[in-house]
Amino acid sequence: MLPSRMPSPEPVIGSEVTPATSLAARVVLEQTVWFDSRSVLAWSRLATCYISDYKNRWNEAGKEEIGAGQDLVRRAREALARADEIDPNIAQSRYAEGFIRCVEERHQEGYEAMDRATRLDPNFTAAHAQKANQLVRLGRAEEALPIARYAIELAAPGDQSIGVYYWVLGRTYFVLKNYDDAVHWLQRSVDKRGNLWFSGAFLVAAAALAGELDEAHEALHQFYNRGFGWYTPSRIAEIYATELPNNHELRHEELFHGLELAGSGLSPG
Repeated sequence: MLPSRMPSPEPVIGSEVTPATSLAARVVLEQTVWFDSRSVLAWSRLATCYISDYKNRWNEAGKEEIGAGQDLVRRAREALARADEIDPNIAQSRYAEGFIRCVEERHQEGYEAMDRATRLDPNFTAAHAQKANQLVRLGRAEEALPIARYAIELAAPGDQSIGVYYWVLGRTYFVLKNYDDAVHWLQRSVDKRGNLWFSGAFLVAAAALAGELDEAHEALHQFYNRGFGWYTPSRIAEIYATELPNNHELRHEELFHGLELAGSGLSPG
């Protein structure tokens, strides 16, 4: 008998998204495809779960060494292939593909996959947000702004992904060097989803680059208090260079500079 309910790897309204809830979703989805190997939605959601854990550095990927969790990328590719064998026109599959292409540094294809997801399902809020994020990676941040704002407007009340949408908009402002607006949206992101290392790192850097050093120091202390002390500027640089690379049109020198400004004389703890 199939499970009566199949949780989505995407944030479920009214529930907190954590490494534990993501892992629990994976277990149920793996059981679902074992019982019903033709469940295209289960395969596509499973692919999303695997690749999201990798990008968030959760579960198997949540280890200090660079390269941890590579098996999650392989499993994501395999799950996506199974979904596409059944039906390639599933919005959730194209969403998962967008993340996989990002990890592979195939950012134009990642953008096209997210765009396809929004065309298949115009109400797919997370896909709109990640479409904007891909535009930022392609050096098209100005184009990303209205799409990121639209994702926030489209979000249903109580959507636990709202913190991610705030992060996308904040990061877009950061890349455009509008650090005041970046701080505003990144702070909202951290307030909603404090378990995402990247939103916290960008908040620290944005506050420092906006000249708000007291705010930057406080954000950095909070970053350490949430268990992110391993994410030093040098290690973040290594992550972006080796695991989450961006193409030649987007660099992170300003991020690293802001983190160094905020971290002068400070250490984890």
